[in-house]
Amino acid sequence: MKILICILSLISFAQAASLTLNIKNLKSENGSIRIAIWDQAQGFPKDYTTSIEQVSIAATKDAQITLKNLKTARYAIAVFHDANNDEDLNTNRLGIPSEGFGFSNNPRIILGPPTYRKCNFKVTEGQNVTKNIFLKHL
Repeated sequence: MKILICILSLISFAQAASLTLNIKNLKSENGSIRIAIWDQAQGFPKDYTTSIEQVSIAATKDAQITLKNLKTARYAIAVFHDANNDEDLNTNRLGIPSEGFGFSNNPRIILGPPTYRKCNFKVTEGQNVTKNIFLKHL
């Protein structure tokens, strides 16, 4: 029985998907890049506590991260360049972001953040998906 469980574990591990994100259009290499991934519409993109994973990486011109062991699902991603490392997307008095930000599928931004529907994409177990996210600067 233990051998069967080990074999099934290896099969499911081999089928897990990976997602590589290439973050483009950074204005500087200061601070960090903050990434959150959702598998549902609830909370996207403002409530990071509803995301299934949050990751922070060093800001570099060729920023890249690979998320592993993803299951088959629809995912949406929000990213921002936390240039001052204060863990917040800074905005001006009108609420307009003063730091670079972006979303999966690179939707057009009109009067507020895009919906989960515009940003989500399907990942299937066994796939290795690559997404480029281009940061916007307003």
